[in-house]
Amino acid sequence: FSHSAFSIGHLLQKHHPSANITYIKQPSSTRTQPRIYFPSTDAANQNRYVYESIDVDPDTGRVHRLGGVRGDARTFALSKDSYQTSNVLNPDDYNHIIVACGFRMRMVPMFDRNGVELCPESEWSGSSVNSEGRLFPHHQIYGFGLGAGLHPSQETGGEAGCTRRADGIWLYQYTVGSIIRNSLKQRSTEWMRIYNRIGLSAMRSTPLHHVGGYNMFSQQEWDDQVRMLLDKCRITNLDPSTPIFESGCGGGAFLDSLRRLYGCKAVEGCDQASACVDIADRRLESGVFWVGDASDLSRVPNASKEFSFMFGVTPYLNDEDHAERAINELIRITKSGGVILIAENNNLERKHISDSIRRRTHTLPSNHLFLPSSFWKRFLNAEVLDHAALGLKNPMAPYRNSVVMKKE
Repeated sequence: FSHSAFSIGHLLQKHHPSANITYIKQPSSTRTQPRIYFPSTDAANQNRYVYESIDVDPDTGRVHRLGGVRGDARTFALSKDSYQTSNVLNPDDYNHIIVACGFRMRMVPMFDRNGVELCPESEWSGSSVNSEGRLFPHHQIYGFGLGAGLHPSQETGGEAGCTRRADGIWLYQYTVGSIIRNSLKQRSTEWMRIYNRIGLSAMRSTPLHHVGGYNMFSQQEWDDQVRMLLDKCRITNLDPSTPIFESGCGGGAFLDSLRRLYGCKAVEGCDQASACVDIADRRLESGVFWVGDASDLSRVPNASKEFSFMFGVTPYLNDEDHAERAINELIRITKSGGVILIAENNNLERKHISDSIRRRTHTLPSNHLFLPSSFWKRFLNAEVLDHAALGLKNPMAPYRNSVVMKKE
């Protein structure tokens, strides 16, 4: 049932009280009434309204808090004698047919940096954005309002049974503002902006590891660090045919080093910074690169890679949950007997060392994620290797580690 359809029903009854109104439902629908808002279960029971437990908001006890019709549409929906319902539409039975489409977003033309027009997709519920208000998964473009819709989430609250878009004056007054702020202030979002700027300013001759922030190394020194890390992690059986995936690949510096050191060509990677992905796609011709978040590698099949890794990515993730989901994705896509490497992680127990080093060159505190040693106990066969003990030569080594796992 469409909410706007019942608003129209109220107006028709008001101005044409003798009109016979029939609502045509989806063929599979068994509902005799729409979802109607009630301030409590007692109020719903008094009206003999049938509802289920998933229709009740656990925080407020309201029935159909987000998904129910309100106002004049609610008044009309409650007067069951004012309309009838049917699952079949026979045009000959009616003098007028009104198609209730609700609100739809009217977009201004938008284009990405390559001149390709961006066209948001609308779901069956009419929502064009996710629960953070983002119109596109790989662009920081947000949409809010009746035409955009908003997925119900923990932030909006509401009943579990509401799978359609959430709209309402209350949401825009009290909730949407914090959703926008939280979306913009996420650690991963801030770093995506930074690396997009770096990627856009990089020249074709810029060393790829400089794009990734390792400007202290020459090309040879960078390759030596990559080889030393892999040797210490006992990852030595790489060859041109080894299927490899890097999550958070940036401009492709690590994969490019694997190509020089081991001849690896069957490489794939993703990164949330589209400008860096453009660089990897342009400079590593044998690889496949796409824009995406480390916690969602759904386009990569299960057990399809022999070596899956991320290098220097966890410091830029939002929290431990984000990191855990990203690591589990790498485990999922790795073959049995394959290796997963989570490299360049900040050690929470050594954050005081990081803070001391940072104060020499920065006035503001770090916006990096630090993971406790206990975090790695969540993963089977996780071996934690201290970077200082490994002999790696970069300023972050005293407070960083790498974790290697072999998938059974």
